[in-house]
Amino acid sequence: MVVAVLSQNVRLLSPDQLEAAYLFGTRSADIGLAIAFLTIPTLILIAVLRRRHVPCNWLMGLGVTSSLFLGLSCVLSVTAIPALAVVTKALAAVIAIATALYVGQRLPQLLALPSVNQLALVNQVLQREVNERRRAEVALTELNAELEARVEQRTADLSSTLCRLQASETELRTKNEQLAETLRELQAAQAQLIQSEKMTSLGHLVAGIAHEINNPIGFIYTNLQHLRDYTSNLLHILARYQQELPNPSPALAADCAEFDFDFITADLPHLLTSMHNGATRIRDIVRSLRTFACLDTASRRRVDLTAGIKSSLLLLQHRLHATRQRPEIQVKTHFAPLPRLECYPSQLNQVFANLLTNAIDALDSQPEWPAETVPSVEITTRLAADWLEVVIADNGSGLSETRAVIFLIPSSRPSRLVRVAVWG
Repeated sequence: MVVAVLSQNVRLLSPDQLEAAYLFGTRSADIGLAIAFLTIPTLILIAVLRRRHVPCNWLMGLGVTSSLFLGLSCVLSVTAIPALAVVTKALAAVIAIATALYVGQRLPQLLALPSVNQLALVNQVLQREVNERRRAEVALTELNAELEARVEQRTADLSSTLCRLQASETELRTKNEQLAETLRELQAAQAQLIQSEKMTSLGHLVAGIAHEINNPIGFIYTNLQHLRDYTSNLLHILARYQQELPNPSPALAADCAEFDFDFITADLPHLLTSMHNGATRIRDIVRSLRTFACLDTASRRRVDLTAGIKSSLLLLQHRLHATRQRPEIQVKTHFAPLPRLECYPSQLNQVFANLLTNAIDALDSQPEWPAETVPSVEITTRLAADWLEVVIADNGSGLSETRAVIFLIPSSRPSRLVRVAVWG
């Protein structure tokens, strides 16, 4: 019925009207086709600009190029440029044929592509796998966090245990050091006790020997005085005999000449004096030995400090004589009146003996002595406030005055000490 109506209407139009209608319809169709064909590459371009992704394959390129040339041919047809329109249509036809050939070659692959439902199913499967993977990643993250927490806790426990072990080790080391120090103190106390016992035994031995020597020396010293008196009287009587009998008999004169009577009478007093001096020296040495090595070594008692120094000096008298390296040592003493001191006398005398020995050693170590210099040891005692001060100095090589050694010896009173200084 519609075709019949159109046929009836066409019959009513004139040829010019038909041509105009045909031209209008053709151009309208070309404009529609141009818009349609040019819209395809435009949409693809917009998609590419938004997605920042260009699908690089021949099918896409051929389709876009074919749509572009078809659209241009339609536009050129409308603008009344038939030559260009024919060229563009020919190019579009060539591209369309190439597209058809390309699609024909890859038709099995295109047919092998899954359908939309299959893709949706695959997408669901993939989505489930993604979700499971995400859950696995979350579980793995939680396990890692738990493991890190356990590791941190274990590390903290190990650090705490290590700190306790280090503290225990430090405590054990401290206790070991204390035990070692206690052992050293015990050994020192034992050595001191042994030394004290040795000194006590030595003191008893020296005192016993001094006592045994002192008895015969006492006899000799006492009898020497009488012997000197008797000898003086005899020499006086012999002198009187010589005065009253100036001419002795020849036999007596021969005996006097044989025995050198004049020399004997002149030398005998000197012999007695020398014997007296020797006995006096032996008696003083014995007394010094008794003073130096007291029987009460392990006990305290009140003693004279000056007497102890003198006894120590007397025992070292043999070291004061001149040697090949030095002249005789002169000892200068400046003893002030001192109160008696309660102390251990043998130990104090040992200190004085050691100090004097050190001073003599310093003088002996001097390589040479100038002619105007005499080696000397100076001993000074004085009482200053609550101090009993003993100064022993020598002029040899040794400690400087700025490096003086100070010995403190406690007395019976806490406020009174003995201060012994030595420098060289």
